[in-house]
Amino acid sequence: MASASTRFDPADQALLRQVRALAEEAAQIGGEIARAAFSGNYTVRRKADGTEVTSADDEAQAAIVGFLRGRRADDAFITEEDAAPAGPGTPTPVTNDTLCWVIDPLDGTRNFVHGVPLYAVSVAAMFAGVPVVGAVYLPERGELFSAGGPDGFLIDRRPPPRRPPLPPRSGGRPPKPLVGIPSSLQGGTNTVIQSWTGRVVIRNTGATAMHLAMVGAGQLQATLISDSRLWDIAAGWLLVTSTGGVMTALDGRDLFPLDVSRYAGEAMPSLASANPKLHADLLPKP
Repeated sequence: MASASTRFDPADQALLRQVRALAEEAAQIGGEIARAAFSGNYTVRRKADGTEVTSADDEAQAAIVGFLRGRRADDAFITEEDAAPAGPGTPTPVTNDTLCWVIDPLDGTRNFVHGVPLYAVSVAAMFAGVPVVGAVYLPERGELFSAGGPDGFLIDRRPPPRRPPLPPRSGGRPPKPLVGIPSSLQGGTNTVIQSWTGRVVIRNTGATAMHLAMVGAGQLQATLISDSRLWDIAAGWLLVTSTGGVMTALDGRDLFPLDVSRYAGEAMPSLASANPKLHADLLPKP
């Protein structure tokens, strides 16, 4: 059972602010470790699935988990690299009635190892199967996106700037939305993209968490996700939905609540959009 100091009540707005501040700081701690290593100060190995992972991933994750466990010792963790949690005490089992931190210490590792400065750190806190706090940090831009609690969506802990609307195209047609697409076209996502031909302008940064943060910020109007996992999307889902956006599975089902006690790393193909109307337009048709 969680101690009084780390028990979580989602209705406690002051506590949500505290947890959000921890997520923000943790993401920046991990991001600065990655940024310091980016020039080549890391080693690379391959995971069982054939993807690259670096010593920077491991070091950033250990620092994030150690920081959070030092302040909320009884919380649970789901982490991409599945390393043993840092810090004192016995790891808390992942359950739906315990605050659970979901961490991707370096989203965009393939960019990272090729010297492409497009990668992110994603830190979310989930309770009752739903993200309640999320932070995505872009180390090379020094930019922090966060959401959760009474303060809404913030960039660098401030309200985001308002950009002037784009003028209509010829004939009064609305501007084409700028839509992120995944690097890996699995789970029918290639067919989805083909169905958008002529209707959208596509972009790909190679980092799912970055795409979702950009949707929340209005820099992208939507993003398609293929084989990303919970740690890639948990924080980003909150960034999108906290600004009036929608993020669902490709068949329109809700992604959350999710039984985190049973989550085993399954892919979560999905679509995130800036508003419900665009989401309905971009979702694959039966």
